[in-house]
Amino acid sequence: MGSPSLSFVSSEKNTSYASFSSSSSSSGAATRGRRKSRFRVTTTAVTNTNNNNNNDREEGEEEEEEGEEATTITTTTTTTTPSPFIIKKIERKQRGACYGCGVKIQMVSPSAVGFVSELDYETKKKNKQLDLLLCLRCSNLSNGQMINAVVGQGGQKIETGLITPEELRETLKDIRGKKALVVKIVDLTDFHGSFLPKIRDLVGSNPILLVVTKCDVIGKGFAMENNESLIEYVIEECAKKKLTLAGDPIFVAARKPGSSRSNSSVGNDTTAPGTRGIRGEDLNGMRAAVLTTIRERRGRDVYVVGSANVGKSTFVREFTKVLRTEMGNYFAPSKRLPTASSMPGTTLGVIPIKAFEDKKSLYDTPGVFLHHRVNSLLNGEQMKSLKLGGDLKVYRAPVSQQDGSSSTSNVNSSNNNSEKLKNVSFDWNGLVRLDILDAPETDDLNTVNVSFYGPKKMRIFKSRIDDMQKHADGGDKTCLFDESAPTREFYQSLPSLRVSREVEISLDDYKGKDLSISGLGGWIRVVRERNHTKYTNSPGAKGSITVRVWSLPGVEVFVRDVMPI
Repeated sequence: MGSPSLSFVSSEKNTSYASFSSSSSSSGAATRGRRKSRFRVTTTAVTNTNNNNNNDREEGEEEEEEGEEATTITTTTTTTTPSPFIIKKIERKQRGACYGCGVKIQMVSPSAVGFVSELDYETKKKNKQLDLLLCLRCSNLSNGQMINAVVGQGGQKIETGLITPEELRETLKDIRGKKALVVKIVDLTDFHGSFLPKIRDLVGSNPILLVVTKCDVIGKGFAMENNESLIEYVIEECAKKKLTLAGDPIFVAARKPGSSRSNSSVGNDTTAPGTRGIRGEDLNGMRAAVLTTIRERRGRDVYVVGSANVGKSTFVREFTKVLRTEMGNYFAPSKRLPTASSMPGTTLGVIPIKAFEDKKSLYDTPGVFLHHRVNSLLNGEQMKSLKLGGDLKVYRAPVSQQDGSSSTSNVNSSNNNSEKLKNVSFDWNGLVRLDILDAPETDDLNTVNVSFYGPKKMRIFKSRIDDMQKHADGGDKTCLFDESAPTREFYQSLPSLRVSREVEISLDDYKGKDLSISGLGGWIRVVRERNHTKYTNSPGAKGSITVRVWSLPGVEVFVRDVMPI
């Protein structure tokens, strides 16, 4: 049965607009037409008898086709393809991501990143809580396990379920195109190795606030309250690398607020270092970091970036805690925060946190993997055995040989039986070797201080260069002085050492140099002692010392001025 067509004709321009209606609405349409004098309504009725001839059918079909054609023309719309950022955001919302590491959720392989059980996923999906999912790997990391998820970490080869460093770096490329404040995290114990000198390639022209973390692991005698020399040292190093900062550097502790070490190291009821004017009780330096960030961000999002394993997630967790407890900002979450662990590559995706009152976000980001760092070459068990990232202890090089060939020591020695510096070699727990190739004849370990700043678990062994090299050339990857099973197993798990660099250190100015081992969280300091009673050279004739540093393949050794610690 045909249906009548209704056409509106403009009395001014005589333009036809086609649409459809039923026969029962003809009178209503005519009434509306009379109310609007601008339009004249005409209807074409089609009879509903069985005697319709072919001409009537053809006429009705032509009218319907005209109406359909007109409707198609008037309803044509233009569609645009969503941007990759919008697509990514939609996928994340539909599929869900782990709130601990930021990786997409999957339910196929328990050994791969982002795994959750199907029951947990369906439960959260039903309740529209996909943003509350925690993957199996993050759960295990929170319980102290060291689970790798990045290709190349500890020599890990490409496998299904692992993420490459290039993929992690790709997640940071969107920062360049946004207006944001970038909080750059640098590890004080590995300042040059974790500095990221080419950070502008990642963040563009966005302002950068520098936060130096792990200040409390230096030692019990270290205090930040009056250490202006360290602040100036950091500012000068940034200037050398042509990095302009938003304000002064901020120094924070690695431990939780309230611990005795964090309070004694960073200071309470004082002007926080790097703020110069912000006073009040400070919780391990984080209050100064939060206040400075709020002042500098100026309504923008905040991205926390840095090298792998420098403490970004720990900083984010403490940041939100201070926002709530100290600033009264209850928009900041108190739970379901990014997972923090000592395993490099814990965070695998950008994690947004609604932390500010203006609905802007604080973003935790994946660490940038730098393959010239020691902690990128060690697996989880090796890092755990050495306790990398823990408290540092200063070991003064042992002064005397105990048996005529070698000695071991983890503490300072004051034995008067000294030996010449030349041809002395030090093995630093199989990770680093220091050979003294040349030195003034009048100098020994009493007049030149060779100190090792490193984790407590790392031991130092001293011998002659010839003996050390002969043992290394024999291909037996063991410690020359410790044949215990744990030490043998650790040494055999390491690749053979290679020469990293040779350095000539002047002894003329008493300033010395630090040899910073990238990613180790420690350094070797070589400096001449002042006014030593055994010092016999005349002023101006102190000479220099030449050293050769061996390290794991690819590890970089930085030669820097002595850090004022």
